[in-house]
Amino acid sequence: CYEEVSKSMSESPKPARQNLVIGTDETDDAMMDSRLFDKLVLDEVKDLEECKTLLKRTRAVTLMADRMTCAWTEEECYEEVSKLVLGLFGVERCSVALVEDYEHLRVIQMAVTRVDYSKEMSVNIHNTGMLIPLAGSSFGKIAKTLKPLYTPDARESDLIDHKKIASMGLRTIVNAP
Repeated sequence: CYEEVSKSMSESPKPARQNLVIGTDETDDAMMDSRLFDKLVLDEVKDLEECKTLLKRTRAVTLMADRMTCAWTEEECYEEVSKLVLGLFGVERCSVALVEDYEHLRVIQMAVTRVDYSKEMSVNIHNTGMLIPLAGSSFGKIAKTLKPLYTPDARESDLIDHKKIASMGLRTIVNAP
């Protein structure tokens, strides 16, 4: 019986082999993005220090993506992003906020390098739940423009959240939509 089966298998026509090529198509989005990255970033690297910085940031983004892939909940994703942004950009505080309604947003995650920053904001570092009005805040401004907002010195800002941050001793703020 075994001989008959093996004989019939060897005599049966084999399916035509398909040539599967992955990732080499010139129109593939990933390939096009890679070329754009090369042009915009790699071609601009001038020295070893810039190269090291780029490598560090690339590793951090890869680490962030890996951790987000392993996260069980949406909240864990926010926590990973906020923690890694601290190290990636060398900042002292990172918050993640989502629009709550037409007039407010809710800070759902905050990571800080010093505990006294969280104490001054009167929040827990995890899942802050702080409700902030959009009117008069940097968040409201970027919600309207959908563009990043760079504030070199928060002490000179008239936005309510920037005033609070300036009172903590932090000065430079970057808000991103």
